Amino acid sequence: MKITVVPLPAGVVTLLCADAVRNYLTVVNIDVNDASMSDSSSVTAGSGWPLPAASNAGGQGGGYEWSASQTPRGALYGISTVGTRICVMEG
Repeated sequence: MKITVVPLPAGVVTLLCADAVRNYLTVVNIDVNDASMSDSSSVTAGSGWPLPAASNAGGQGGGYEWSASQTPRGALYGISTVGTRICVMEG
């Protein structure tokens, strides 16, 4: 399993992960600002899948977990209007 914390700078679309053969994926917001996630690099804040903020830095905010055939393959991108951090676990 690979675990990565990805910082999302304010207003910048950022690659979260890009594994074409993963069988498990969890994406969680671990900071105090909201974010959005999509399989499109043209994601905008407030579009795509919402990743609500954690109640405190390092805590668990909104997230998604997939396994087996439901796991999205390929690239996922994130954006936050004021910046946040996203924890990505994949394998």
